[in-house]
Parts: sequence; C-alpha cells; structure tokens
Amino acid sequence: MGSVAGSWQEKMETHPPKLVEEIVGAFIPPACREHGLGDWYELYKSPSQYLFDAGATLPFVVASQIRRTFSIQLFLSELCGLYIAFACGSFWRGPGYLYDARLLLPLALIIGAVLFILTIRDAYDDPLDESAGKKYFDAGLALTLANFAQRAIGVLTARPMLPVWLIIIGTALSVPMLVIVRKSYRKTTNHPPTFFD
Repeated sequence: MGSVAGSWQEKMETHPPKLVEEIVGAFIPPACREHGLGDWYELYKSPSQYLFDAGATLPFVVASQIRRTFSIQLFLSELCGLYIAFACGSFWRGPGYLYDARLLLPLALIIGAVLFILTIRDAYDDPLDESAGKKYFDAGLALTLANFAQRAIGVLTARPMLPVWLIIIGTALSVPMLVIVRKSYRKTTNHPPTFFD
C-alpha cells in the first residue's frame, strides 16, 4: 500500500502545476518560451525547485533575447528621433533653452529610459504582429513609464526635471516620430532576400 501511495506521489510530482507554469511563461520572451518551459519541465522535481531554476535562468534568457533583437541602427534612430522631438518642443522658448535651463541631463534620463523600455519590448515582441496599433502602444508605454520614472527621480533627488509643458509637447511629438522610425526600420529589415543577401 505504501509503495502504491509512493508511486502515485511520484506521478503527481512529474510536472509543474499549470498555474505556476503559466506565470513563469508570461515572463519568458515569446520566441524562446516553448524551449525554456520545455527545459524546466524536464528538470522538474518540486514547485520551489522549478521556481528557483526559472528565477536563476530567466535573466540570462531575457539578456540573450535582447542580444538577438537589439539593433544599433534602430537604437540610434530612436535616440535621434526622441532628441529631435523634445528639442522641437522646446524651440519656442529659444534655440538654446534646453542648455540654458540645464535640462540636458533630465532629457538624457528620459530618453535613456524610453530606449531601455523599447529595447525590452523588442525582446518580448511578437514578430508576427505588425499592426500600427502595437507600434503606437509601444511608443506610448515607453514614454509614459519614462515620464513616471523621471518624476520619481525628481522627487527623490529634489532636482528640477523637465517642465510639464515640455513633457506634454515632447511626448506628443515623440510618439509619431518613434512609430515612423520603427515602421521604416521593420520595412528595411524584412525585405525579401535578393541575390546579394
């Protein structure tokens, strides 16, 4: 009787609980989700061991996917687009406003945060979803989170950050700029192969 209970216990412990697997799967980039879950499934012994393995490996999986999806051309194009958008937004206050008001560092922080978020989003991107709505969502999400981060830094350091009017104008100009840059980059990278490719 004890051996039957023991074998039943072993059968119950051969795979992770479905809920745990779905939660872990949500953190894995879609391109490597099936492979990662399959590896952890084979190594499963207990829920705690499964979560420990996933937690220890997940940063490397995400970093590897970022390395695969990162493009220096896209990164620099987004950087230029963001700077141009915020510079144009401040131009009515004078051509040297950002420098004179010492806003170049806060602007660099917000641009860096946007680029970081977009880089992460690219790692989790579904290559089959080419909808314009997704591109607007990505740009809007990145700018919104960056603005919250910038405000939080301003509160914590008690240093002046970008004025609200500049954030509103810069964000309004940045969203279409980022959508154009990202859409044109996808067109150039998804071209059909030619004889020279």
